[in-house]
Amino acid sequence: MSKAEQVRNELRRHGITMSAWARANGHSPQDVSDVLRGRSKGNFGESHAIAVKLGLKDGEIAGPDMLTVPMKLAEQAKS
Repeated sequence: MSKAEQVRNELRRHGITMSAWARANGHSPQDVSDVLRGRSKGNFGESHAIAVKLGLKDGEIAGPDMLTVPMKLAEQAKS
């Protein structure tokens, strides 16, 4: 059984719909559905945040300050 199937079963076991979970976590039901069905791989942006929150992948959810990290690293490399 895939991790996505396990997540869907766990939601079902607790009586939580995918849409309810999505809204409670600030995501669109369609985006959550896309991640759970494999249409979105969860590598970047919103789909990444969903995959991490659902436990489908290890990772961190970057805040706005993380967007400047590559630039800071490039500046440090020049020094």
